[in-house]
Amino acid sequence: MKNVSLKRFVIFFGFVLSSMVIGEELIDHRVAPGETLSEIVKRNFPGRRIYGNTGKVKQVINLNPEVRDENLIFPNQIIKLKVEADTNTPEPLETIVPSDHVASKVTDIEVVQRPLKNWSPSVSAFYGLKYISLSQKGALGDASINAVFYNYLKLETTLAREDWLARISFDTFRINYQDDTSTRRESFYNLDLTLARKHLVASLGMQQSPLLSSQTDTSGLSKQELMYLGLGVRKEFELRKVNLELSSELRYLLDSFVDNSPKKISNLSGYRATAQARLKVEILKKNDRQLFATWLNEIGYQEISQNIKWGDSSGKIKSKATDAISAIGLLVNF
Repeated sequence: MKNVSLKRFVIFFGFVLSSMVIGEELIDHRVAPGETLSEIVKRNFPGRRIYGNTGKVKQVINLNPEVRDENLIFPNQIIKLKVEADTNTPEPLETIVPSDHVASKVTDIEVVQRPLKNWSPSVSAFYGLKYISLSQKGALGDASINAVFYNYLKLETTLAREDWLARISFDTFRINYQDDTSTRRESFYNLDLTLARKHLVASLGMQQSPLLSSQTDTSGLSKQELMYLGLGVRKEFELRKVNLELSSELRYLLDSFVDNSPKKISNLSGYRATAQARLKVEILKKNDRQLFATWLNEIGYQEISQNIKWGDSSGKIKSKATDAISAIGLLVNF
């Protein structure tokens, strides 16, 4: 069942990427007297998003590192634009130039075929701390965790285009704990696939969560894998080189698995609510690549109810968890 869920992840993410492969052309535009960058963008990209972090003005500025301010362009300046490639090749036209006329100079157009049309890819890495407050009651006895872990790591790959955003995230942290015989260590992993359109967000993910027992025959800590579907909203704010992204999401539990066969889970229900803030500041720009310093903050609340059989213990358990994340990192935008 676990392998089937992983295959669904790979198939769905592959479908998202395959829909992005379209060609494009890189052309030169000569600025006319009195022309503004926003006018150039509106004329060459009708119906597209103009402003914002994924707007066309931002993309044109990233493509032209000499343009540091959209309000400071000059007549006869050459601005590079990425436009859709024309897949229909027209019939060649015969041009007759009389010998007593001088042909006018024609500006060459450089054509570049790229696999991702108008998509802005980026990769990022975060390192910081994670706080967990977990209480569990029921058939496995009463148990709790209340600790801060200083080994939180998160890796992300993002594709952004105008009003669209696709992001795959992987994060992990480690718990060291003492059982009846020795000190043990457990690593927990989360994998998320997020797809956003304007202010709407949908996600599919796998989350590993601690499962506790204080009974004599099953005392200790184990891992429980939760599969969920999430829906939420997001909003971006931008001021010069600073970008702030706020989002919130409600996640519904779909299924659960445990890390070994003696444990059996049934009648699972629950939810998870999260709120997140991402601050991004540009620290370096070269050609069409940018380097950002980032700060990630997230808070979440989760409730789960389920029936479990673990060793000689069986029955219903309920758990409530509050967690918070604060991490800093670097993001490279290509």
